[in-house]
Amino acid sequence: MELHDFRGSLLFPPGSDESVAVQPLSEETVRDLGLAEISRRISREGTSPSKVLEILSAPSVDAQVIRYRQAVLSDLYRSQPLYEAFASIVPKIEEIALFADTRKDSRSPLQEAIWRLGELELYVSCIETLAEGFNREGQQISSQGLKLLAEYLDATTVSAQFQSLQQELPKLRAGLRRKQSVTLGINLDERLRPVEATLLSVNEYRFQEQALLPRILGMGGDDESLTSTTLHTSPVPETYARQAHRKFPLAPLFQDLEQLLGSTIRPMVRVLNRYITVNTLVLRRLQSDAAFYLGAVDLYRELAEASLPVSRPEIGPAEERVLRAKGFYNLLLAMRLLSGDRAAGGTAGNGQSPESDERGVRERIVLNDAVFDEDSRLHILTGPNQGGKTTFTQGIGLLHVLVQCGLFAPAEEAYLTPADTVVTHFPAEEKGQLSTGRLGEEAERFAGIFERVTGRSVVLLNESLASTSPGEGEYLAEDIVRALCVLGARGIFATHLHGLAERVEELNAITEGPSRLGSLVAGVEEHDESDTAIRTFHIRKGAPAGKSFAKDIASQYGISFEQLTERLRRRNLL
Repeated sequence: MELHDFRGSLLFPPGSDESVAVQPLSEETVRDLGLAEISRRISREGTSPSKVLEILSAPSVDAQVIRYRQAVLSDLYRSQPLYEAFASIVPKIEEIALFADTRKDSRSPLQEAIWRLGELELYVSCIETLAEGFNREGQQISSQGLKLLAEYLDATTVSAQFQSLQQELPKLRAGLRRKQSVTLGINLDERLRPVEATLLSVNEYRFQEQALLPRILGMGGDDESLTSTTLHTSPVPETYARQAHRKFPLAPLFQDLEQLLGSTIRPMVRVLNRYITVNTLVLRRLQSDAAFYLGAVDLYRELAEASLPVSRPEIGPAEERVLRAKGFYNLLLAMRLLSGDRAAGGTAGNGQSPESDERGVRERIVLNDAVFDEDSRLHILTGPNQGGKTTFTQGIGLLHVLVQCGLFAPAEEAYLTPADTVVTHFPAEEKGQLSTGRLGEEAERFAGIFERVTGRSVVLLNESLASTSPGEGEYLAEDIVRALCVLGARGIFATHLHGLAERVEELNAITEGPSRLGSLVAGVEEHDESDTAIRTFHIRKGAPAGKSFAKDIASQYGISFEQLTERLRRRNLL
C-alpha cells in the first residue's frame, strides 16, 4: 500500500462521493430533534460542538458509508488500547495544526524552522502512539477504516524517511534546548522610557530574576518591598489556544535571534529540508473523525452503565422503507436524565414526571417498540397530554439520524433502511404576518415540506394544525396524511385529532399508495369518571381513547375547578 492511499477519513470509505453520500437536514429539523444538545454532549477535547453538529446534521443516505462508520465505532467501543491511543493523539493533532498554520504565516526562517521541528516531533509521536495501540490490539480489528489506517501506519513506520526522522529530531531538539535565554540591551531616556534595544547574547542557562528597581535607583537589594516582576510570559503550547489571525507572542524577536543563532539554525534547516515531503495532513484530517467517535463511545458507555440498551443496528436496502426497533428510547431524554437536568427534561410530553423522582435513570426510561413497514408506514399517534407522544415522535427522528450518521441505536435491537431525509413539523412560535396568522404559517411550512420529501423520507408531524378548530384541523390533516400515503413516506402524526385516528381504515380504503396508515396510542394504566389517568408512556397499536384527559392536566398544574375554588376560599373570597 502506498502512503498516500489512506486519506485520513474514518467517516467515508475509499471511493465514496462525500457530496452525495450525505443529505443535510433543515435548520427546523436540527432544532426539533435537539441535535445541538447531543453535539455538545459528544464533543470533547480536540473537536468542537459545531464540528460534531456538522456530522449529525448531515446523515448518510448510503448504506455502505453507514456500515463503514458502524464498524469503526464498534472497534473503538470494544478495544480499550485503540481508544486510549486515539484519545492520546487527538489533542496533539490540534497542536500540530497550530504549528503548521503558524509556520505558513511566518516570514522568519528561524521561526519557520522551529515550528516545522515542533510539527514533525508531534507527527512522529502520534504515529508511534497509534502504532503501539494497534500492536497492543493485535489482529482483532474488523473495520475497513481502521484496517486501512493500520496499513498506513505499518508502511509509515518501516519507511526509511520515518526512521530517519526518529533519529534526527532528538539531535536537533538537543541543540535548541541548550539555548536557554537571551540577554537584551535596552537604553533608557531620562524618564526611564526605553528608546533603544538590541540582543546582546544567547545563553545556555536560564535567566534568574533579580530586583529591578534597586539596581536602577542605585539601592541595595535587601529591601523586601522592591521585588522583581516578570513583565511578560508567553503561553506554552499546552495552554496556547488557537485563534484566527492570532500571531505567536514575541515573534519579532526572531529577526534578531536569527543573526545570533545562525550557527545553530543553518544545519537544522538543511536537515529539515530533507523531510519537506512529510505531510501531516493525514493526521489533521483524522482529528475530528477520531474525536467524534471517542465522544460517541463515552456517551454509549455512560448509557450502558445506566443499564440502557445500546445496539449496532442492521442496515437494509433503501427501497424497503422500513424501520423496526425493539426496546428503543429517546436519546435526548436519557441524556437529560443522566445529567440530572430536570428543567430541560421536564417539558410537556417527554415522559418524565416533573416531580422529584429518586428512581434510577433506567427505571424512569420506558422502552417502546416501533414498526414502520408495508403494513403501516405512517402512524396517527394519539393519547393524553404529557403521555409521551412528543418524546416518541422525536425519538424516531433521532433514531434515524443517529443510525444514518453511523452511530449505535438507543435500542435493544433495530433494523433500518436509510431515509433520504428526515423532515419535522413541530410547534413553533407564530412567525406569520397578521394577514396569515399561525394557520397560514403552518400551511406555508407544509407546502415547503412537500417540495422536498420523497417516498424514502421520514416525516414527523407533532401537534400540527392545532391552531384551527378540530373540525377544520381534521379535514386538513386528512389531505396531508393521504398525500404522504400516496407518496409512500414513513412517519408519525402525533395529534389530538382522535377522529382522524378513528378513520384510519376508511382512509386506507380510499387512498391508493405504497404506504398505509396505522393507529398508535400513548397508553394510560387506568382512568375513572373524573378523567384521572396514570400514564404508562408505552406506545402501542390500537384505536384512540377519545380523550386527552384535560382534567387530569388541570389537576397536575393546580387549575382544576376544585383547586381554583380552594384558592379563592383561602383568600376569603368564597
